[in-house]
Amino acid sequence: MDISPLGVPQFYVEQKGKHMTKFFVKKPYFVLVAVIIILIIGGVSLGNMSTDLMPNMEVPYLMVITTEPGASPNKVERDITEPMESTLGTVSGVEKVISNSANNYSMIMLQFADGTNMDSTLVRVSQKIEIIDLPDGCGKPNLMEVSMDMMATMYAGIDYKGKDIKELSDFTTNTLKPYLERQEGVASITPMGLTTDSIEVEGNDSTPCIVEVTASANLASVELTGMAYNQVSGETESIIIKNLKAGKKVVINGEDCTVLQEGVNKFADTEMWEFPVLKPGKNMVSCSSDKCTVTMKYKPKYV
Repeated sequence: MDISPLGVPQFYVEQKGKHMTKFFVKKPYFVLVAVIIILIIGGVSLGNMSTDLMPNMEVPYLMVITTEPGASPNKVERDITEPMESTLGTVSGVEKVISNSANNYSMIMLQFADGTNMDSTLVRVSQKIEIIDLPDGCGKPNLMEVSMDMMATMYAGIDYKGKDIKELSDFTTNTLKPYLERQEGVASITPMGLTTDSIEVEGNDSTPCIVEVTASANLASVELTGMAYNQVSGETESIIIKNLKAGKKVVINGEDCTVLQEGVNKFADTEMWEFPVLKPGKNMVSCSSDKCTVTMKYKPKYV
């Protein structure tokens, strides 16, 4: 007697198969009804299934991006990447640290174990970043939690032959960013690593300053940053000057609290919460238009 691989006599297997075949041949309506029921159940199940192209998945990765305008990859690694790696590598749950140092910026990827609570981890990493002492000129580290939503995010590096980093920053802010924002499907554009001018202020206390703005062309508005601060929160406030005329100088005087253009009051065309003030040390200042010349005057203040 032949034995099947399952240890059952081959004769019994053949006989059982014949009985099943005879049953389905003799009961065609039973088979038809069974197939219809299976199709109905499958159709109902398929209709009730929810499709999610972007499922809620928690990816155990965090990314830290820090800028240092004008710095070479070696300087970025020395100033930012190495201190970041040594500090963030001690965070509880970190399995792997991946870093990349490039012109003007550093990017560090932290990999955690599967199942890690990323909300509490985000807080711990943020606290570690706050204690890292980075050199002057480095931007504030940007901490991002990697998620499936980032699939709709694009990062692009910008270069323009013949332009220095200041000219490239102006081109990105005034030309490229507005152009990309007008494209269909673009929700927002966030430039990173842009350089700004700086002024080193002597003294040991904040001092009011005089800002002179002269436009080389008629401008609807100009935004100045880095020279006014909210006295309550300490955060930087912008100063916006509207309706600038070519060759006309606008003077915002933080000492006597006036805004004049050719001796005429221009306060109505100026939006600001505070008059310009400079803090001791390096102050990063910027102007939204490359068609303006900005001059700042101040008196050192000691207390």
